[in-house]
Amino acid sequence: MATVDTATVTLTVNGREVTVAKGLSLVEAAAEAGVEIPVFCYEPRLGAGVGACRMCLCEIEGMPKLQTACTTPAGDGMVVNSLSERAREGQDAVLEFLLLNHPLDCPVCDKGGECPLQDLTFRYGPGVTRMRIPKRTLEKPIPISPLIKLDRERCILCYRCTRFSEGVSGDAQLVPENRGASSIITTFEGRPYTNEFSGNVTELCPVGALTSTTYRFRARPWETQQIPSVCGLCAVGCNTAVNIREGSVVRVLSRNHPGIDEGWLPLRPGRELQLPGATGGVAGQDAAERRVGADEPPAVVLLNEAGCPPPLRVGEQLPGVAELSRRIQPNAPDMHRPGCERGRLGG
Repeated sequence: MATVDTATVTLTVNGREVTVAKGLSLVEAAAEAGVEIPVFCYEPRLGAGVGACRMCLCEIEGMPKLQTACTTPAGDGMVVNSLSERAREGQDAVLEFLLLNHPLDCPVCDKGGECPLQDLTFRYGPGVTRMRIPKRTLEKPIPISPLIKLDRERCILCYRCTRFSEGVSGDAQLVPENRGASSIITTFEGRPYTNEFSGNVTELCPVGALTSTTYRFRARPWETQQIPSVCGLCAVGCNTAVNIREGSVVRVLSRNHPGIDEGWLPLRPGRELQLPGATGGVAGQDAAERRVGADEPPAVVLLNEAGCPPPLRVGEQLPGVAELSRRIQPNAPDMHRPGCERGRLGG
């Protein structure tokens, strides 16, 4: 008979005692205690931590060296401190190392204002730089697909994108190349990044290394209003967050719903629904973004003057539903035309 493992461990994180399920990492255990340990590479949807960025260094009583919290399992009786002098010194050093060759692109970078590197540098990093030699420069930006551009100067090699490509989408199209200081992120054999879920890497990237071509230089986070929504471009109903600027859609982000989409938006061509030329998931987002500023207005009104969805009676919705149906099945007979049997969609 199968049994459920209910084993727990009790540990202390930054002075707070917490009991968590056995097998959790220290980052997850700290979150249970309401303590934030800074991370770049750790993302629970990508699986176990890999300790690539070293940002989560913390001090554990009885261990001579600092440990990465995302790869260290919580143990019974552990005493963990992420705010001690040694831990803060290690986090400071990691950020200084990451910023050695990082360009000062913040005023023009699309990640500005929602960038974990900015936020963690302000909270944990050095106030001044000791860098006195020119920063390394690379070709930028590189279009790895029609929808994504790669800026290798900004990359901190957290490997979120490559782990997503290998473990989630399973295409292995994004790969690391070379070793040591020469390491870069690239596509396999230089081929275009064409996977069905490719658009998700722009959200996963904790810096501005992978950016959406259609969103580049379009808006700043503080200029937009984020509206929770549901994607209507297929039957799955992925949860989304629509970003609105001055009444127009500028981008659509994922909204994690473990029971439906696990936070991933697909790119599935060939499904015309809300907008002319729109396709499913991320591709539908890009088509919606391309409509902004175009002569032809969107087929579906998203917001009224107050920034809210307008109330519609059933009779007002029917013409829109009919128009969407015609786009899905353009050859179907019109029920309102003479000769069509009432109640049939055709065929």
